[in-house]
Amino acid sequence: MRSARFLSVVLVVSSTSVSALDLDPKNADSIKSAAKAVAKTVVSLYNGNKSVEIPGIFSTPGFYWWQAAPVWDALVDYSFLTGDTTYNDIVGKALQFQVGPNNDYMPPNQTKSEGNDDQSFWALAAMTAAERNFPAPNTSIPTWSTLATNVFNTQAARWDDKTCGGGVRWQIFSFNNGYNYKNSQSNGNLFELSARLAAFTKNATYSDWAEKTYSWLEQVGFVNNGAVYDGADLTTNCTSVSHLQWSNNAGALIYGSAIMYNLTSDAKWRNRTSTLLNATLTTFFKDGIMEEVACENIGTCASDQTFFKGITAIHLARTAVVAPFTAQSIMPLLQSSATGAAVNACTAPDGSCTLIWTASANNASTSGVTSLGTDFSALEVIQANLVGSAKSIVTQNGSTAVGGNSSSSGSASGSTAKGSGVNLAIPGLLSVAQIFGLILLGHVVL
Repeated sequence: MRSARFLSVVLVVSSTSVSALDLDPKNADSIKSAAKAVAKTVVSLYNGNKSVEIPGIFSTPGFYWWQAAPVWDALVDYSFLTGDTTYNDIVGKALQFQVGPNNDYMPPNQTKSEGNDDQSFWALAAMTAAERNFPAPNTSIPTWSTLATNVFNTQAARWDDKTCGGGVRWQIFSFNNGYNYKNSQSNGNLFELSARLAAFTKNATYSDWAEKTYSWLEQVGFVNNGAVYDGADLTTNCTSVSHLQWSNNAGALIYGSAIMYNLTSDAKWRNRTSTLLNATLTTFFKDGIMEEVACENIGTCASDQTFFKGITAIHLARTAVVAPFTAQSIMPLLQSSATGAAVNACTAPDGSCTLIWTASANNASTSGVTSLGTDFSALEVIQANLVGSAKSIVTQNGSTAVGGNSSSSGSASGSTAKGSGVNLAIPGLLSVAQIFGLILLGHVVL
């Protein structure tokens, strides 16, 4: 991912607005209809299914390799949440085409500029495909969970104790800007990947890595009383932390912590989840609607940053499922944010959506600008409201990964522990379905 320090804004201007997207966030059919409209717009920007283009990437100038990964993640979820399989074939092919010769999402045409966060976004998309048993079109490629595990193995090997007491660097190679920077996104993604692999495989190695990564983020000061800061330079041994806050960094840590609480029932992980969530909802929501506070209202969000709210929205929605005690706080805000996006942002004749979801959107210089990131974010916050009625995600059954319909031909270390599935309810509380049903009706849950 490109930092704001090294990235210029490259966006596409939309047509004149005409009417808002019709959405009732408490009606599943309405949510599905709205999600279908925005998903169509997102896919319309993709040419990788054409013979002259490269599968898996959005080739229009201004789009970056990493940005495709959360889009495929969202479209895996779109199929899972809506039941619409229209895009399954292009999504599966996209996720498989970019795996690279070692099946670890380091394709030769991207490797020289690829960062740790870039690579891990693809691993997280593969993990979503594994958890949702998403069909894999090419059975000669390793399973989704194996691909994610291979990325974990490469990143665990890059853990650097020699500077800042640990963590992975932002960039993989020394010739790239950001090699001497450790950031919350790269380490937060590694943490989330570790937690999800722990839940999927029931292998303690991944749980240990989740604890190791989260503890380091606290020790180095990137996480402080629930606030998640951007990162720090190695030249100061990470003693001077940038206090920029981006929503997606917090989202990864909230969801990973919620998974670890679901997996362990350890009060430590519940407290971490709650502390992160409270700080995030305070910082990134204004009058019930999500905003990217560091750049949105002053019109300085670069291409990468237009994706952040969508990544955060789905992380919060997934958190509400695996840690139901958070649902009462999260779901009403996802409803109001989705409504804001539909009414104030998704108004262009071509179905595209702008960045700002509040009624005051016209006050920002980016109010009439649309891009892959703004469309993606609108799709995610809209379909996030379907998680309460979704099927349960799957886990690994013994040594056979059931997260993809491909035969495993790659190594997946730590993949032999038998798991019975992610427990989506906590004993003594209402079921997930009951909780979400009450939320959608506007009742108090807990």
